[in-house]
Amino acid sequence: MIQAGAGLLAIPENKMHWYRSQLQKYYRSGRDASLKQWLYDNCVFGIAKN
Repeated sequence: MIQAGAGLLAIPENKMHWYRSQLQKYYRSGRDASLKQWLYDNCVFGIAKN
C-alpha cells in the first residue's frame, strides 16, 4: 500500500476482536461494504482523506 501511495493499514489493538468478527462475516457472505468503510475511516494512515 505504501509503495502505491495508498498509505498504511493498521488495525487498532482495542478494535481487533471486532475486526476479526466482521472479517469472518465478510468471508461467509462476501458482501459487507460497512467493513470496507470502517477500515478506510479507522485503519488507513498516511494519505489525505477527502
